[in-house]
Amino acid sequence: MQQNPSPPNDELTEELRRTEVSLTALSERIARLSLSLGAPLASWEDMEKILDRDMPFFAQHPGFAAAGWGQTARLREARDWEELRGLLLMRCDLMLHLLQAHSLDVALALSTSVEMQLQREGFRPGADGINLLAYLSEHLPRLTTNLDPPQAD
Repeated sequence: MQQNPSPPNDELTEELRRTEVSLTALSERIARLSLSLGAPLASWEDMEKILDRDMPFFAQHPGFAAAGWGQTARLREARDWEELRGLLLMRCDLMLHLLQAHSLDVALALSTSVEMQLQREGFRPGADGINLLAYLSEHLPRLTTNLDPPQAD
């Protein structure tokens, strides 16, 4: 069976540029939210707790619905935690798509470029969370079957 031809180099370059812009914007917002919330993102376990809503903040506390300024601030903080969670999910999905559509080398190059951009903007390394690709490449043998596109018989 004939495979689909790869897109022309200009299209591929434009797609990767758009992906890099999206990944940079996601990473910047994740870094800002994690700093403002004091959200730990140093390990995969930290990220899993946020993704699974297993952080102390996500637990319902008595008096959460108390009226006044405290409620408004608490609701804003809840919205920020949910936004952080959603952005982390989006970044994981974008990285998985990048790995599936291209290669680990391409994904690493884009990830490194994004990390350097964040550092130029004054963020410390890892401010946007763990190096997802390092984690994935460490666990890649286990994940390889999920990353490889289906083969035609």
